[in-house]
Amino acid sequence: MSKVPQSILLGMPSFIAFILGAELFETRGSTSIREVLAGSLALVLYQAICQFFLIRKGNLRLRACWPTVAGMNVPLIFILLIVVVAEKRSVVWSQGVPMLLVGFIGAFIGAVLATWKTKQVEDHGALG
Repeated sequence: MSKVPQSILLGMPSFIAFILGAELFETRGSTSIREVLAGSLALVLYQAICQFFLIRKGNLRLRACWPTVAGMNVPLIFILLIVVVAEKRSVVWSQGVPMLLVGFIGAFIGAVLATWKTKQVEDHGALG
């Protein structure tokens, strides 16, 4: 299976990671900054871990990773579109936009760490 479809499949439950992280600090009737930060942290960790193992398994370079980074965030884009249609503008700005931005950041961090680790192993293997 190609890396991009795998990345899209791994990205599908990513909004659940955001919701579960935000659930820890949920306040009744409003969205607190702690709620959004906790959800964002959970999403960054999920995306970074998934991207790290996906890229590392394929031994790709950072430039070749962009399709998988974008693919992992395709489900988040659809979720954002649903939020735009179904929710108030304040919810879109307080939850939808941070979720999308943090998703890209998490996937990028995972890709950078995977390519850095792969390069480090290759350099160490070349010396030994």
